[in-house]
Amino acid sequence: MAGGFPRTGHHRPGRLREHLLRRPAPAYRRWPSRTGRRVNPLVEVEGLTIEDHAGRTILHEVSFSVGAGEAVGVVGESGSGKTTTALTLLGWVRHGLRVVSGRVRVADAELTGRPEKEARAARGRLVAYVPQSPASALSPLMRVGDQITEILTGMTAAERAARVAETLDLVELPDDEDFRRKFPHQLSGGQQQRLCLALALANRPKVLVLDEPTTGLDVITQAAVLAHLDRIRRDLKVGVILVSHDLALVAAHTDRVVVMYQGRVVEAGFSRSLLARPSHEYTRGLVAAVVDHRALGGSPARAVISAAPDGPPAIGPVSLLAVKDLHASHRTKGRAIVAAEGISFEIRAGECLAIVGQSGSGKTTIARTVVGLHRADHGAVLLDGSPLPPSATARGRDELRRIQYIFQDPFASLNPRRTVGDSIRRPLRVLRGMPEREARAEVARLLERVRIRKDIAAAYPGELSGGECQRVAIARGLASSPDLLVCDEITSALDVSVQASVLELINELRRDLDLALLFISHDLGAVSVVADTIMVVERGRCREYGPAGEVLRTPQDPYTCRLVEAAPSLSEALVASTRPADGAGVAK
Repeated sequence: MAGGFPRTGHHRPGRLREHLLRRPAPAYRRWPSRTGRRVNPLVEVEGLTIEDHAGRTILHEVSFSVGAGEAVGVVGESGSGKTTTALTLLGWVRHGLRVVSGRVRVADAELTGRPEKEARAARGRLVAYVPQSPASALSPLMRVGDQITEILTGMTAAERAARVAETLDLVELPDDEDFRRKFPHQLSGGQQQRLCLALALANRPKVLVLDEPTTGLDVITQAAVLAHLDRIRRDLKVGVILVSHDLALVAAHTDRVVVMYQGRVVEAGFSRSLLARPSHEYTRGLVAAVVDHRALGGSPARAVISAAPDGPPAIGPVSLLAVKDLHASHRTKGRAIVAAEGISFEIRAGECLAIVGQSGSGKTTIARTVVGLHRADHGAVLLDGSPLPPSATARGRDELRRIQYIFQDPFASLNPRRTVGDSIRRPLRVLRGMPEREARAEVARLLERVRIRKDIAAAYPGELSGGECQRVAIARGLASSPDLLVCDEITSALDVSVQASVLELINELRRDLDLALLFISHDLGAVSVVADTIMVVERGRCREYGPAGEVLRTPQDPYTCRLVEAAPSLSEALVASTRPADGAGVAK
């Protein structure tokens, strides 16, 4: 639509709740609760407009409110302004941006225009923030227990110790001394995300701002953490702003939802009714892009390996990649922690094997062993039947080119001092020997394939959103024209529409280039789209191995059943919601 989407969706007569959300400020000052009582909201964002120093509008008259004990979801594609909006609730805007007009109030405290010292005093005590990238938010030099203890104020030593234990238990992390003495790099991605949640909850704030809080969590842990958060906001009357691209999560765990596009609110309403019957074409596009593992229509068309009754299939001579009896461990304080035990699988050209399981199950260790970033205790990794050296530093240029790794955290994997173009151009020059002029043209083509503007090549990773940064990492992985792509949670930071396009792109590459995939993910919806075969691992052991359709529809192992049942489903969230029906409790 020329000129962008209008600020609000089409009004539907008779729907009082949605009509109230579409009224301009100050209509948001008092929101009718589900019980019919009018309440003063904890959070009021009214007519917020933010520009950069070049005068370009980043946010345009954004308005919404959050009541005590209420959760409001903010959804939209990467670059829509979700995170910029969330950060204003902490009285902070990114460098290069400025608030032009509007106001932000949290618990009757005005945060816009306040000195940094006063705004900082409100953070943690009044409002707490959980960032999208836990690895970049945690101090690598501080132990787990110290990071939580440091932010606790006004308590005795005994009270701080009790609060640390209580908070770790709240997010289902161990509260023993061994775990408290670990450093962030010794934790899995899911554990790092839960530690960030613990830091946000430590001072029991009135408002929680969660920016993609489940990105690094497996489905079982995600369900447990969100259940705890639901209980906390109900019992303590904490207001929650949930920034997410996961519409199933938003439908199940929020009361209202705000849909953003290019810095504008295009539609807002109660989560259940809006996502079930979106009125705006942009929202309809987001809902249509959701991949639901429970709607799996059938097994992939490509032939798959049949699982043996007692475990993975025997390794055949025709595989592109074969892993035989892999054993890998991590050593700490003289102890060996087993991460993979007796793992065997094969991947043929053009085939996708997905490895699923909880955080800490050994998925990433297996993947890192394949690319030579972790040395196995014993076992073999073969490429076209030839053993690969266990370390990447001992592998030849062609062996490195043929297997590429896309990491879970794009911010940590991209050099912050190199532009996007430089990061993508390096493998083109080093691994493919491409001339500079040809490499620049190839960078532009790769960016277009992952749906990023060509001018992003001149930007640095710190200037990009989480979703944009992940797409850059995918483009860099494709730059060397690999035969096998190892994808470690590559869709976890992507919004639903971009995720759908990336999954479509991956399937297209598999078909056109016979590209093989080792796909690590906790998103069973994404797995159902790309995987031919699924291997389920728990604590380093293979629990189930077979065709994707069979594993997702009729899992045999109890652990696999738990994973499938815990995976979020938008259709089920809309049907099985226990919230009051539309129209109940509306103030007359």
